[in-house]
Amino acid sequence: MWRSLTLLVAIACSLGTKVSQSQDVEPSAAAEKPEEMQENFSDLSVLLGDARRQILASQFECYLRMINDPPRTDEGPYCNRTWDGWLCWGDSAPGSHHQYCPSYYADFDPEEKVVKVCNPD
Repeated sequence: MWRSLTLLVAIACSLGTKVSQSQDVEPSAAAEKPEEMQENFSDLSVLLGDARRQILASQFECYLRMINDPPRTDEGPYCNRTWDGWLCWGDSAPGSHHQYCPSYYADFDPEEKVVKVCNPD
């Protein structure tokens, strides 16, 4: 119980955290145009920040679902609910299961499907 609660608190805290550069890091010698680099860095950090927040929010919602959903009562083998780093998967019987690709990864097409294979063993 405490492990789950601690995990939830850690995830909730990380949703509000920001990454900052250490003060002791020297600027790169290749930085010829600081204004241009700052603008590019800002655009990239905004993009990565939004994606990171979406991923963490999805992970947090998945863990809440895993904790709050009732345990599986069906007889026979099954695959446990899990967050695989990309998507949330519920308890499932052996076989193939499909979901749409998440939209929070820039290289993924949300119109495509991802397959999870669950073996009976």
